[in-house]
Amino acid sequence: MGTNTIRTLTLANSGGGSISWSANSDASWLLVAPSQGIFSQQEVISLAVQRIGLKPGDYRGSITISSNVSPPQHIEVDMTVRALPPNAGPVLAVSPALLSFTATNGQPNSIRQTLTVSNPGSRSLNWSLDPMQGLSCPWLGVSPSTGTVSSGGSLTLAVNVKSQCLLPGVYIGTLKFTAPGAIDSSQAVNVAVVVQPYCGLVTSTGFLTFTVVAGQKTTVNQSLSLNATSSCAGTPLFWRSSSTASWLSVTPGSGQINANDNALVSANVNAGGLAASSKPYYANLSFVFGQSTLTVMAQVTVQAAPPPAAPIMSASPLSLTFSNIQGQPNPTGQVVTIINNGHSSLNWHSTITPFPSYVWLATSPSDGTIAPGQSGQVTINVNTAQLTPGNYVGQITLNGMDAKGNPAPGSPQTIVVDLVMQTPCTLSPPSSSALSFSSVQGASATPAAQTVMFTGTGSCMWPLSWQTSVTPAASWLTLIQASGTIGGTGQSGSLGVNSNVTGLVAGSYSTTVTISASDASAVAVQGSTQTFTVTLTVLPPCVLSPPSLARLAFSLVQGQATSTALNVALSESGTCARPVTWQASTSSPWLALTATSGTDSGTGSTFGVNASAVNELPGTYTGTITITATDSTGSVVGSAQSVAVTLTEKGFTISGTVLACADQTCATPLPLAGATVTVTSGSTTVATTTADASGNYRFSNMALGSYTITVAGSDASNTHYVGSLALTLTGNASNTTIQALPG
Repeated sequence: MGTNTIRTLTLANSGGGSISWSANSDASWLLVAPSQGIFSQQEVISLAVQRIGLKPGDYRGSITISSNVSPPQHIEVDMTVRALPPNAGPVLAVSPALLSFTATNGQPNSIRQTLTVSNPGSRSLNWSLDPMQGLSCPWLGVSPSTGTVSSGGSLTLAVNVKSQCLLPGVYIGTLKFTAPGAIDSSQAVNVAVVVQPYCGLVTSTGFLTFTVVAGQKTTVNQSLSLNATSSCAGTPLFWRSSSTASWLSVTPGSGQINANDNALVSANVNAGGLAASSKPYYANLSFVFGQSTLTVMAQVTVQAAPPPAAPIMSASPLSLTFSNIQGQPNPTGQVVTIINNGHSSLNWHSTITPFPSYVWLATSPSDGTIAPGQSGQVTINVNTAQLTPGNYVGQITLNGMDAKGNPAPGSPQTIVVDLVMQTPCTLSPPSSSALSFSSVQGASATPAAQTVMFTGTGSCMWPLSWQTSVTPAASWLTLIQASGTIGGTGQSGSLGVNSNVTGLVAGSYSTTVTISASDASAVAVQGSTQTFTVTLTVLPPCVLSPPSLARLAFSLVQGQATSTALNVALSESGTCARPVTWQASTSSPWLALTATSGTDSGTGSTFGVNASAVNELPGTYTGTITITATDSTGSVVGSAQSVAVTLTEKGFTISGTVLACADQTCATPLPLAGATVTVTSGSTTVATTTADASGNYRFSNMALGSYTITVAGSDASNTHYVGSLALTLTGNASNTTIQALPG
């Protein structure tokens, strides 16, 4: 019942572009890692079922994978939990079965989470971690890597991820635990780490093209979008620019940008000092941030002055910027004006590049004719229905021709279109979809608290306010900081979760924590609400079982002792920290124990009980043996148990005949019927009886010792007789004759 099962699942993209996805589980025992991501081709994730703390039986759960490109996909999972055998030896249980980390490329510090190795078995567990295989570099470590866990106990391990040697991407490592001789002796835990790109600067394009005609307007400009990568969250990025040519400049020349924001700058060309040439002019714009430099190349073509009758083409603006939030309607189209400054008609048509699998950029109309000295308009539209958050760059080329189909002066005109798709205001799934706690009933120490993280991202009216609720209500659950705020995109809320077993009986308890969030205008954000389940397994306490042979009976003759002891078997039930140490005691002097203490490692223990009638008088005696126990931590194990003991001690028999004698010679003795026979010890009368018609008498259950036996009685002629006899009783005394003389 402690084993984990892990399977991998490949998410694939059969089209172009990127897929943004997230995964959620509807069962506390069903885990997924990582739980969200973005990929272009494919990504491998881990699914795991975790059986620790579950009752035997069949379970069904599902994983729901949501994305920006398709309806939610559901994965049904069936799982069976089998009961541990009675008095199971050591059992290896490791939780959680999956761990998920997020790091930034080049991050120098390690990230830590914890694993718990538990032993729900009845004997100590010795475990070790196998050497890790298949890692591209030593990014994964666990401490300690070997240890011993007592019965019913647990041990917390530190799992450290050092991502500095990893490039951006998703990595999965497997921890393999072994415990020879244990049930579920081999266990695996998958560790996923997502390495995000380091904070940097990116531009909407790396190449700018300009076309001017000598003698016409020689100053042109295009917009350029600067963006900080998402890993710059909370870190302002300062930049400055420079140019390799005097005819190329940027406005503004420096600035500051934050993560997930963008800044528009204008790349300006003043070609007034450039001569017309069939070869274009080239120069570089450099954007310096920190120790890094980003370069954008600019190309300017200066065409010769046209013939007087030729059409002359120009267009404005040459840069367009659109912005939209994923899931919102398409933004309104923007207009570009095409001008014919020549003296003949200008025929034009547009082409759009690049051509991705999903064309999001369009022109309306796509061609036309403009009379001399007139202008026309073309509307640029974007379709964002299938776009994921990110920055998109498109290029529209306006090609102009004269009436003969020859390129018109000033053609082509290139329009750069920047589209910023912003993430909707979203609350991410919690860092763990299920938390598990385990403790022993009545334990004074509470399980270690666990932390759940969740992140606010996208275009929000900050701050986000979040709060929690618990359904059904659970008195054993405590939420540390049950509400709070998230100040900006990429920042996280933190929720501490604690459990307490006080007052709970053994069993499994479960509840669901719901996290909801709203923005500064009190509007619920996307992804609100998020849930995770919390399961508390209260293990039965270690108790001392009633001993086998809870009642003992001895029967002895005075002076004897038992030759063979009667054995009492001891055992414990529940979750015990073994070995268990027991003590046995009695206040009865006639009882002797073969052992007054011992230990039990899970297989049981015994001690023997002897009785002695050497120093006791005949009779019936009762006594009690009290048994107490403590576990390996020194804690008392349940309530004391007792064994009731009875000793029946038997004495000896004195019997014989009373004879009436006429004189000391007693030549003609006759039985003295009805005589009173008395046994005394010193001045104490011990027993009295009456002889039968034949003068016979009998005393039973007499203790060893010295006695005086006296007789008195009358015969048929009414003659009175008396007599006495001194007797030391060392065993049964039969045929003891007492002579009585007249008196």
